[in-house]
Amino acid sequence: MKIRAKIDRISFTANEAVISFVTANKWGAGQIAETMSKTAQGEDMHLTVEIRPYKSKRSVEQNRLMWEMLDLLSEKANGKRDSEAVWETYIIMLERFGAKYEYLMALPEAEKMLKEQFRASVIVEERDYNGKKMNIYKCFYGSSKFNTKEMTEFINSIQEELRELGVSYEM
Repeated sequence: MKIRAKIDRISFTANEAVISFVTANKWGAGQIAETMSKTAQGEDMHLTVEIRPYKSKRSVEQNRLMWEMLDLLSEKANGKRDSEAVWETYIIMLERFGAKYEYLMALPEAEKMLKEQFRASVIVEERDYNGKKMNIYKCFYGSSKFNTKEMTEFINSIQEELRELGVSYEM
């Protein structure tokens, strides 16, 4: 079971460390207590505990919603729903939204690396530089860097594009 909690205190004895957590999720804590009492049956029960920074489920849900809407927008605007068309639609929406980006000049062979690092990047110009063919790339930081408010506004802008195409998408 997963619950959202904060570390309350950590104390150390000669052989052990005691870590206390506080959660507002009383139901989840009760479920954990009930499971432990049924499973342990009076014995010391060992657990595997994984601690990670909390990531809002809303942002995960927002991400799923964004890609679902981009898929639909790509189909309506371009007549295609394949991953390349959806990706192009994503980049267009990032541009319209005013997402942060950097211009980088690189050899054409560096394109794959740029796409891995920035994911959303496009060639905006080809030029010769010191006798070598170079590309100028517009590299977007992308929605993974948005906070919850920015992601909400980005999703709203996608929804507005859908509306302009006559598609009603209710969240």
